[in-house]
Order: sequence, then structure tokens, then C-alpha cells
Amino acid sequence: MSHGTVDLGDAYAACRRINARYGRTFFLATTLLRPDQRPAVHALYAFARWADEIVDAAGVTDRAGELDRLERLLEKPPSNPVLHALADTRRRYDIDGSLFTDFLASMRMDLDVTEYADLDALGVYVHGSAEVIGLQMLPVLGTVVSREEAAPHAARLGVAFQLTNFLRDVGEDLDRGRVYLPQDVLGAHGVDRDLLQWCRSHQRPDTRVRRVLDDLVAHSYAIYRSAEPGIEMLSPASRPCVRTAYTLYRDILGLVGCEVLWRRVAVPNARRLAVALPGAGRALVARLRTPGVGGAAVPGVGAAVSPGVGPGVDPVTATELTREVSPALNTEADPVPATAVAPEGAAPTAAAGTHSVAGSDTASALNATPAVTPDVTPGVTAEASPGTSR
Repeated sequence: MSHGTVDLGDAYAACRRINARYGRTFFLATTLLRPDQRPAVHALYAFARWADEIVDAAGVTDRAGELDRLERLLEKPPSNPVLHALADTRRRYDIDGSLFTDFLASMRMDLDVTEYADLDALGVYVHGSAEVIGLQMLPVLGTVVSREEAAPHAARLGVAFQLTNFLRDVGEDLDRGRVYLPQDVLGAHGVDRDLLQWCRSHQRPDTRVRRVLDDLVAHSYAIYRSAEPGIEMLSPASRPCVRTAYTLYRDILGLVGCEVLWRRVAVPNARRLAVALPGAGRALVARLRTPGVGGAAVPGVGAAVSPGVGPGVDPVTATELTREVSPALNTEADPVPATAVAPEGAAPTAAAGTHSVAGSDTASALNATPAVTPDVTPGVTAEASPGTSR
């Protein structure tokens, strides 16, 4: 498929399907963005899924080679829907290409690094796997201050989201041979990989493990608090989305206990609805009050600001926003990551969860004082057809 024959609307729609199916909480939050913002966010998400799944999907024999090919594809004319939507997003919002390079560098770390000595060492990984995603999104979300002023707060939020994912996914990561909980924190409580594995295998709690998780949960709460002022630095129309994601991801911390070693915890739908629906109301008010917002419309995806509706207002009512939010509550991911790679020229489908989110200046954020697959079909290279990321 050549760049000239890809339908941009179809490309963005493919990315939206990937986000809707496999990024449940994140997708729910994106429904609160303006319609002209959402396609770019879906494209960034779909690319991250693709890379992440190259790292984790079954049947990929040359993961390093696939990541190298994916990086080369970023500099070529787009050859599939995800890359086509991503290229358009990068152009529209002038997103720095080094952010994608740093992201792929962290994905390569997952090929060889299975544990981290301390929070500083973990911060190197989190920079590329989480911080850069937030920096990619900042121009899409917009700010009322300079991007440079908002970036450190986006960094803190990215670190918070990432640590939340690490705590929620301890058991799944063990199955992949990885421990993202810092070794010095584990050692301080007499915990090692064998004990974590024993708890998972026997589905039994352990007081020492509980103390590790409590320490890291408290640490994560402190980072959320330090990140929160950055929400007000965003464009008013973007704040309800980020506030909703902030609240729901932070809620996950309240569910973290030893059981995360043998089951995946999730915020109940009643709570998700209680957070998302007021967010929808705030999103509507922000759109009514914000003059002159809205990027260029994406052909076939949805217009930006519509003439005659009012300055900066897209034609949406509270009822329509509620209709968008409610289905997102019921979006479920497959229990086992599995993604079919589409033949060239077809829209890809994608697989399970990712650690990628938002941020900048990770090491200092991680060390703040405590209180965000395509299965590669054998014989089909990434250059021929994409999946998406973890």
C-alpha cells in the first residue's frame, strides 16, 4: 500500500479500534477530548501498541530486528494504516521524531533487561516507555503555558501512570520474566523474585510482599500529587480527559494488594461511570467557553470546529457525550494478548496492555519524596504489516 492510496479516515479508524479494544481506561478518557483531537491520540496509542507487542507477542523470532525495521519505517512513506495515521499526526502537530527513537530504545531494553537495581535505573526505562508518550501528546492536548513549562508536570504524571501499571501488572510481568519493582525496595523487605513467584503460583499473600507494595503505592500517590498542577496548564478543553485518566489510574492504586500477583485488578464500572460522566459535563462546558480551539479536520474522521456553532464549539450535546462515554465503559480487552497482523492494505487489529503513558525528567520524578500485539505472523515482517503495542 503506497502513501498515496491509503485512505486517511480508514487509517485513523483502525487506530481508534485498537485503542477502544485494548486501552480501556485510556480510551474512556479520550472520549472527553474534542473530536478533532481524538484521531491523533488514537494514532499515537496504536503505534505504541504495535512496538510493545513486537516485544511481548508469541511467535516473534527476531524481536530486535522487528524493532529496527519499525524504526526504519518511520522515515519511509507510510505502508499501512497505523503508520499512515501516525505520519499525519506527526506532521499536523510537529511532534519531535526523537521522542519515537527514545520510545523504541526502551522497548529494546525489554529484550534484555529483566530487573532494575533502584528507582534511578528504572527511570532510564520509564523515560522512553512513558515520559516521551506524554511529550508526544502535549501538542495535541494544547497548553495555556509554554510547552516547556508544562512538560515537567507531564513527566510526573507519566511516571505515576507507569508505576501504577507496574504495580497492577506484577504477576503478568513475572510470566514474561521481568520484575519492574526496584530491587533495593524488594531487598529492604526481604523479598526476591522467588518469593514473588511463590505468591503467584500458590495465590497466597505474604506480609513482606504487602509491605513492598504499600511502600510503592504510597510513593506513587506522592508523584500523582506532584503531577496534578500540570492539569491546569493544559488547554481547558483537554483538562477533563486528563483529569479523568488521572483519577481512574490513581484509583487503581487503592486496589493494589498481594492479589495483583495472581489476578488483574480493575476499577469497577460504577466508579468509572461516576468519574467519566461529570468529566463529560466539564468537557462540554470547556468546549462552549473556549474560543478558537480546534485543529484542522481529519478527512473522513470528524471535523474540527464547525462554522456557525459558536467560537471553538463542536456540534455536540451533553446527551451525545454521554452516548460516547457509556459504550467505552464496556470495552474489554482479550484476556490473553493476541494480535493478528493485517495483510498490507488492510486495517490492523491489536493486542493487550501497555506500560506507556506520559512524562519527562523521570529519575527525579521517581525519586520524589514519598508520602501509561500485534503478533507478528511467521514470515511476515513488520515492514509488510503492523500490529500494535503492549
